[in-house]
Amino acid sequence: MKKILTNGCSFVAGDEIVWDKYIKENNRTELSWENLNLKDLDILNFFNTYKNSFRKKFNFPAMLANKLNLELVDISEDGSSNDSIAITTILYLLTISKEEYENIHVVIGWTAETRFIKYSKIRKNQFSNITLNTSIHKSQFDLFKENFFYCRAILNFFDEDYFFNYIKNILLLENFLKANKITYTFYRSLGSSLSSINHNNIAHLFKNFNDLDLTISTDTFTDNNSWFKFVSNDKLGFVSESLQDSYLTNESNWISKNNSHPNLYVMDELSTRISNFIRNNTAYK
Repeated sequence: MKKILTNGCSFVAGDEIVWDKYIKENNRTELSWENLNLKDLDILNFFNTYKNSFRKKFNFPAMLANKLNLELVDISEDGSSNDSIAITTILYLLTISKEEYENIHVVIGWTAETRFIKYSKIRKNQFSNITLNTSIHKSQFDLFKENFFYCRAILNFFDEDYFFNYIKNILLLENFLKANKITYTFYRSLGSSLSSINHNNIAHLFKNFNDLDLTISTDTFTDNNSWFKFVSNDKLGFVSESLQDSYLTNESNWISKNNSHPNLYVMDELSTRISNFIRNNTAYK
């Protein structure tokens, strides 16, 4: 392998992970992450340099590529949904020749199941990610307002609905990768356990789907050997503990008391664990 392709949400991209380092090196310590005025062109350009250049030298993908001694392509993006993670990974791979596929290993940190993608007219006529929680963040208010009825419906989804969309994205991306003989590693990044779903009976969610009598073995949903697990005795990677479950119940692993994204220590440890997983997995040798 000569190159690694990473994708995920801010838990992969890094969020505020080295913002303090960035503002100190550039003598802009007056700029607080929580109160950035991105309507100011100077601040927006400063922020975009952090996001698109500076941070990419220190975040989890950079750590992972360094430990594997591989060239890096990092297309992770803050706020990504599993919809956009699956599609943007495929779209990137479609821009390169198939001859290059054998030299690429894909690493995906799947995000929260409650995120979806929706076309927006007010956001430059493009698809945007909708992050749903108990209070819609002010940065997404215009998107939420434009798609009010769609968002209200999603807020009333059952866990089974979120889970179904999650599975669709895994199937979409994984089968594209397998069809093109591209090796990959998946892991659960953001998202806590789907508590209302009995993990031992997930397959029954699809029993009698569309009036078909289907009995599907859970371990056939995805190649379990390609999933990194935070807890070694978890049987199925796609429903196992996530990074969020394993590390972020402890506030000392947060970037700050106001930012519960994983800090540099956690990302360094994760990059070590996943790099070892990739090296030791015979499927990639």
